[in-house]
Amino acid sequence: MITEFVAGKDQPQQRRVARASLWRKARLAVGILPVAAFVGVVGAAVPAGASPVLIKATITSGGIRPVSVVVLNTNAWVANYTNNSVGVDDSSNTLPLATVTLPPGSSPDSIAGAGTHVWTADIASSKVSEITVATHSLLTTVIVGSHPTSITENTTGVWVAGTTSTTIKRITPSSASVTKMIKTDAGPDAISVVGTHIWVANYGATNVEEFTTSGTLIRTISTVTHPRCIDAKSNFVWVDTQSTYLVKYTEKTGAKLATAQLGTNVLGISAKGQYIWLADTNASKVLQVTITSLTVSWTHSTGETPEGIDASGTQVWVTNADTDTATVFGTPSQTAPPSTTPPSSTSGYWTAASDGGVFAYGGAGFHGSMAGMHLNAPVVGIAPSPDNEGYWLVAKDGGVFDFGDAGFFGSEAGQYINAPIVGIAPTVDGLGYWLVGANGEIYAFGDATNHGTEGGKILNAPIVGIASTPDGGGYWLVAKDGGVFDFGDAGFFGSEGGKLLNAPIVGISSSSDGLGYALVASDGGVFTFGDETFRGSMGGQHLNAPVVGIADTTGGYWLGASDGGIFAEGTVTFLGSMGGKPLNAPMVAIAAYAVHLT
Repeated sequence: MITEFVAGKDQPQQRRVARASLWRKARLAVGILPVAAFVGVVGAAVPAGASPVLIKATITSGGIRPVSVVVLNTNAWVANYTNNSVGVDDSSNTLPLATVTLPPGSSPDSIAGAGTHVWTADIASSKVSEITVATHSLLTTVIVGSHPTSITENTTGVWVAGTTSTTIKRITPSSASVTKMIKTDAGPDAISVVGTHIWVANYGATNVEEFTTSGTLIRTISTVTHPRCIDAKSNFVWVDTQSTYLVKYTEKTGAKLATAQLGTNVLGISAKGQYIWLADTNASKVLQVTITSLTVSWTHSTGETPEGIDASGTQVWVTNADTDTATVFGTPSQTAPPSTTPPSSTSGYWTAASDGGVFAYGGAGFHGSMAGMHLNAPVVGIAPSPDNEGYWLVAKDGGVFDFGDAGFFGSEAGQYINAPIVGIAPTVDGLGYWLVGANGEIYAFGDATNHGTEGGKILNAPIVGIASTPDGGGYWLVAKDGGVFDFGDAGFFGSEGGKLLNAPIVGISSSSDGLGYALVASDGGVFTFGDETFRGSMGGQHLNAPVVGIADTTGGYWLGASDGGIFAEGTVTFLGSMGGKPLNAPMVAIAAYAVHLT
């Protein structure tokens, strides 16, 4: 029974789980039924710099008391606490697409997902339920104990926190079993994982802890009042406390950067791009907070008692616990889906146009673009964040634009540079990046280390691309004539320098183990070195437009052309393109969804 952990040793009772469980019990006692749904206002596309728009005011959750939501691709998965179910919704319907029934007595309190499966933390049964996305069906349950109240997933596994315990636990998806336990302070109520770092909000101990995924405690940060919500994204850690204080920490050092008292009783938080989104339960509103100033830039009413919130892709979803509904909003500069290609959870790619437009295919999500916005210089490159939940664009003048969970660590915009920027490569943890100029000059930002440069040296041909090693300890530069320059722990495996080429080289990609690389020419010719396997090319074939880049993945690589055409070589799948369709600006770069092997 839920009452087992409301009182006694699990003080203070004001913590989120106790408060939540009391109102949920009350709802069961009075027998409130779901309200009827009505169609809300359908919002038009939101131009850059505009306020969000209401897309639908009310979408039925498919159950009773929706308390948490996660958005995967175009669908929202909603955890319904009272009747042991998960609803599957999209913004074009007012009724759920499907409802997944969980085992009796589950009471799902939190939901997460990042690929082919969705996971719920079932507070009453002390279990985690795994749902298959493709079939909308319950796959298995995992006993975790300690009445879990928070769950999250990334490439390191599924992580669960429970307020009545002093541990967090990792579930390995392949075995559907608990494979790691990490000792925490009292009352871990919320959890957020970014890369190989775990941030835990300990309600009982009134602090926040940071761990590595191997279990090493990095730091403990005291909070003024009990922390209830946490989200680590975009180089910052965001914590909301019992007294409605939103606190901003730097992810790298844990230093407190700012504090603001916002809302009346915030129980949901989601960070995305330049905003933090808060679900204000008492006021029945959603708040959009600008991350630089920690001021409310926009607010809108929701259904009664909003608790769950997820800002993902082009939309913000909020679950309204007391009206058994969800509300969905469109976000600025991120309203037009870039592709109608059916999503894939295991592979994908992005292409970028010179006007900053971004097009996403397969498992690669759309997180925003600069399309329609004034640029001081054309975009020349794109690079994904390590967890595929964001990306960077770089412009010819060294300007850097970050989207999703990709953090901004600096740029060369407005600075004098000796040659135009031609490429960008991220560090292994996503907390930095390198820019490279056509003269071979390297510009390192965040935790990126300058391992060497060709700047100031005489080159036979300008540099056209950069690729980093898998461990982030080095990088390769490639020149237009096929010359390759290695720095740090990047090995030299050969080049096309000094050889006759049918067309200039335009890009480089690294093999998965860093022991090889592939070069691509504008005519689609591919040249492989080291352990990079030649999978095919477009060399010698008619092209409607020149190739501009190569993106390596397991089993092959994709080539991207300036007209938006995509060529899949090897065993990789063609997931869609803009070839043959009108473009506002030519494509200039392609990047692959990072495949993590476990």
